[in-house]
Amino acid sequence: MSEKRYIETAVWGSIAGFFIVSLLGTVWHYLYGFTGGNAFVGIFAPVNESVREHLKLLIYPFLLYILAEYIVFGRHIAGFAYSMTTGLLCGLVFIPLSFYIYNIFTRAPVTALDIIIYYLSVAVTFFIGTERIVSKKDTSSNKNRRAAVIIAAIVLLFTLFTFL
Repeated sequence: MSEKRYIETAVWGSIAGFFIVSLLGTVWHYLYGFTGGNAFVGIFAPVNESVREHLKLLIYPFLLYILAEYIVFGRHIAGFAYSMTTGLLCGLVFIPLSFYIYNIFTRAPVTALDIIIYYLSVAVTFFIGTERIVSKKDTSSNKNRRAAVIIAAIVLLFTLFTFL
């Protein structure tokens, strides 16, 4: 299959990914509680209601989905991992930025807005990642190595912050 076909597949994969990651993240919210507060699960699922812990709702379901996409077709697209990592970073910035901006006006968290922000962050993540793939902005093979380092750093930091 040509790279063009793989890119078309990535676009459809991102549309499906939005729904799958949104659903996984919704379930992910309750995972720690379902396991009775299992410390290992707490590494990957939110252990409290902080904004930082809720970033895990995006990180880990997204990484699982993107790993599957990479195995199936992403490895045939130059810069796939870096493009999607860029999308993830944008989604991770979108959540706290939106939360704290709306809190300026409401002076308190609003659950409905938090839920909307989560779904919008998933959309932002996939949109930016896919746009970078389609526009071929990240075609260097070095960038995929950088993506691996960035993802490892995110996972390491969130693991440390969970226990600290």
